[in-house]
Amino acid sequence: MPMTVRHCCFVFLSVCLIFSTGQAVADAPIQFLYINAGEESAAGGHVALKMGDEVFHFQHVPPGLLRVRRDNYEQFRDQYADRENRTIRMHHVEVSEKTIELLRERFNRILLIEEEQFSRLETLENDRRLLTTLLQQSNQGEGQADGEKRTQLMGLGLFFQDGWNYTESTQESPSQPTQASIARLAGRVAAAYGDTFLTRKNNETLHSLKALRPVYDLPADVFSEDRFRTADYSFSERYTNHLTVLAALRVLALGLPLREGVLLRPEGADFHLNQAETQCLNNYKGLLENQLLGLLRGNHPDRGFPLLLGMARLIALDESIASGHLVFLNLAKPRGTTDEAVVVPGENQYAAYALGRSGFFTAKSVLSGAEPADEWAYSHLEKTANVYFELDQAVRKGRMARLEGMDSMPSSPASMALILPTMTAAEVQSTIEKLDNDLAKYQANMADLYAYRLIGRNCATEIFRVIGQAMQESANSNASQEGQPSQPQPDKAKPESIRSLGGYVSGLGVEFIPFLSFRVVEDNWRVSYSETVPSYRLRRLDQYKALENPWLVDLRESNVFSSSLYKRHGGDSTFVFFTDDWILARPLAGVFNLAAGLAQAFFGVLTLPWNGGENLRMGVKGALFSLPELFFVNIRKGTFPEDIQRFHVVKVTQK
Repeated sequence: MPMTVRHCCFVFLSVCLIFSTGQAVADAPIQFLYINAGEESAAGGHVALKMGDEVFHFQHVPPGLLRVRRDNYEQFRDQYADRENRTIRMHHVEVSEKTIELLRERFNRILLIEEEQFSRLETLENDRRLLTTLLQQSNQGEGQADGEKRTQLMGLGLFFQDGWNYTESTQESPSQPTQASIARLAGRVAAAYGDTFLTRKNNETLHSLKALRPVYDLPADVFSEDRFRTADYSFSERYTNHLTVLAALRVLALGLPLREGVLLRPEGADFHLNQAETQCLNNYKGLLENQLLGLLRGNHPDRGFPLLLGMARLIALDESIASGHLVFLNLAKPRGTTDEAVVVPGENQYAAYALGRSGFFTAKSVLSGAEPADEWAYSHLEKTANVYFELDQAVRKGRMARLEGMDSMPSSPASMALILPTMTAAEVQSTIEKLDNDLAKYQANMADLYAYRLIGRNCATEIFRVIGQAMQESANSNASQEGQPSQPQPDKAKPESIRSLGGYVSGLGVEFIPFLSFRVVEDNWRVSYSETVPSYRLRRLDQYKALENPWLVDLRESNVFSSSLYKRHGGDSTFVFFTDDWILARPLAGVFNLAAGLAQAFFGVLTLPWNGGENLRMGVKGALFSLPELFFVNIRKGTFPEDIQRFHVVKVTQK
């Protein structure tokens, strides 16, 4: 299959996520997960904690920091077991519902605090980039087309071509005919707020943008692991929000139409509207217009994107009502310019199609209900219609469906030329120097708080540290309820952990090594049973062997040249033989893999001037990951970033 197409079971998973209704997670034991070694930054494996459908784990992120993540288990399994082709092993640990909630609360609290602190770091870095760009534009001179600086705005692509320049287009009339839906809204604005309202709002927004000044005053307690502080409204956020409002006001003042391809016009009886459904959409259109009038009258800082999105939906609603067929904003990502390979859809895609059709009709039924449609109902209908249409087209044309991005709002980003504030170049330079100093301090403090260390602070040690904090909090809370002194009770994590989990793991011993932590948990916690989710390749090998001669399967799938499962791609290092299912023959296969890596490295030296050292890098990488195989250790397994058939086999082992 071509590497540019998602496999049908990803379609099925995406549809399930889109149509999910947020059902509560059933009570279940917690699971301690170990994911075996991989090629990139996981040579020692990875660990995680699963509670219900949520998986908490710590990931190494640039520049050398460790962050907590919360993933849906299906997504987690898809990433690690399928795409990264790594086997997942898990221990089921018997705990009480109270312990589950205690651990979930502690991990979610840390996640919330970390997201705020990393978000603040990101905004400071965004401010730095924007100020640097503004300084460059200021030194060059505003309005010069050559080297014109731009910034990305959400929703701008609904109406404007990429690279739109507000300064050059303020006096121009639109080249396209005026859009009736937008003209009608502009008429309501004039009737409600006066004929000069849009001009005044435009001038006020432009004046406010030009008067923007960065202010940096970081609070001292922003670096506490246990204190949450809401991030400031940053300079870059204020600047881009002002630009987006200017774009929305421009659309309204000129009555601009949507860009070509923004609307989805599905045909067929399923998308037909009866009289009651048409009236419901007409009522929602009136509600939407009133909401847009309120947004325009108010001064909410980030109203630009809702205005652009609302006006685009207003056009779609008008066309739906006029045509008697549903018309929506198109959520599909643009397809490539090259012809796509035709692939006969698999059984799972037909199941996804049935689910998509059912979900669409469920969402559409709101238009015939007693309750009026609101923004949530319309947005859900928009998503389900896009999903159903894409699945329908995929089945009809014999290709795989693409659903990326269809579970979110239509963002349609595009770039806009910068408008310079009234700051002088010297002021901007001075601000950049001040920001550089603050940014350096912030990064240093973040490194102190979240620095990744192979020994002492990694994915395994942090899991146990957070669990220990939760156990300590529980012990203190129990002591307070029993009338003991309100002073925190030190060193109570161990007995509380023994009571709640069946044992205690400090994270300070050999358990800092992920694969050893799995054994330590088995020996210390209340593990009822264990199970294994084999990697994608191993699962497929078992499936093939059930249908073909096992010896022929082993021979064919043993190497990257004859394998029907694995397609070579640029993400994996150079190798010849798979060794994840070979143990006794692993050193011999490792010799060939090492030779292949060294050969490409040598070739890379010869081709260094032509390919920027990529051959050399991949060859050296391949040789390095082949060395452990000489000693019966497998790290590299080959990855399957796309186009994989997802079916899951779980092997259960009772303790």
